[in-house]
Amino acid sequence: MTDDDAVDLALLGELCEQLGGDVVSAIAESYAANSRQLLRIIADRGNDPVARRQAAHSLKGASGSVGLAGVARLCRDIETAFRDGGGDVAESLVARLPQAIEDGQALLRIHLAMAP
Repeated sequence: MTDDDAVDLALLGELCEQLGGDVVSAIAESYAANSRQLLRIIADRGNDPVARRQAAHSLKGASGSVGLAGVARLCRDIETAFRDGGGDVAESLVARLPQAIEDGQALLRIHLAMAP
């Protein structure tokens, strides 16, 4: 996945223009905290698959809202795998999620630092 695929720069630009960089940065910080909580639910194999799917759905929406398109796509695939009963597929996708979130947040911070 390239940086262009990972972050929706058009959406991020619109958010910064409409809300201001400081507000978007605060939203990104809130996302970081919420994504950690949701990731814990998604990654815990002891949790019910429905709860894990619902957490992936929530993280998909939150990621899309802050422009982390790559994380949103991965969460969509995780959600689909859990819904369709693909446990092995879901687990392999879940294993990629922590790094995808970390990389996405780093890119988000870089782009927000460059925003006017």
